[in-house]
Amino acid sequence: MMLSKGVNKVILLGHLRQDPEISYNRFGKIIAHFTLATEESWQDKATGQQRENTEYHRVVVLGRLAKVIKSKTKKGTQVYLEGKNKTIKRQDDNGKDYYLTEVMVGEHNGVIQIAK
Repeated sequence: MMLSKGVNKVILLGHLRQDPEISYNRFGKIIAHFTLATEESWQDKATGQQRENTEYHRVVVLGRLAKVIKSKTKKGTQVYLEGKNKTIKRQDDNGKDYYLTEVMVGEHNGVIQIAK
């Protein structure tokens, strides 16, 4: 039996906060960037009041799935996706390092479904 070293899988269902941003890498491959808002609600046991929370996820979609995002989505579109977390190191204008975590949806290991 082979043991896995771990699983990196993200499943989200939410709405686009803005129209997707489209760019191309140096090889001409299309990339779609957008923020997906996921919402949850629950009843507070202490007060009985309804509570809500919204989380925002930075998403990067590559290749043929990015073409689907470009042609079929806009602000407010509901999207289901499967991808993986990827953390990248960046530098701000002052040279200070910071880290950014994005959900990567690749054309070979990702899933996108768009609500009609």
